[in-house]
Amino acid sequence: MSSQTKQIAPDVDNFSWYLAGLIDGEGSFIIYVVKNKKNFSPVIRIKITSTNQDALFKIKAVLGIGNVYPYNSKANSGLPAYGWYASSFQDVKTIIDLIDGKLIIKFSELEKIKKVIEIIDKKRLERGIRKQGFTKDQLVQILEIRDSLRMPSQRGKGYHNKEYFLQQM
Repeated sequence: MSSQTKQIAPDVDNFSWYLAGLIDGEGSFIIYVVKNKKNFSPVIRIKITSTNQDALFKIKAVLGIGNVYPYNSKANSGLPAYGWYASSFQDVKTIIDLIDGKLIIKFSELEKIKKVIEIIDKKRLERGIRKQGFTKDQLVQILEIRDSLRMPSQRGKGYHNKEYFLQQM
């Protein structure tokens, strides 16, 4: 566990099990790839959806990271739903430290996210003073992991599609 994780809350271990349970049941790992000027950049987001807005604000308060938003969900029979998102790279890494080894259902998804984090960290070390973007091979690897986390019906067209990015490079 990193030193940053230990600073989050006095009873981190109990909370981390609770958080892992929420992510296993109501959470998801999302990978976006966005184009900034000439470079493509991957973004990892962790999302928990709930009809209990107070629970999500509690997560935000305990962790001190993420945001709570209204979430448009047709699956909740018209009930209002909310999403808690963490998408800064450091915040995602902090959450991964907290829940690593505690997921049951989404264990394999977490392993894939950890692989993407490894690719991004390696690129950050390589980059140094140079501000070069990700290589085509690195992006392909990230996009293949992203696509493996999605159901085939979720693999959209345009910028959601791996082939789109390959054509743009």
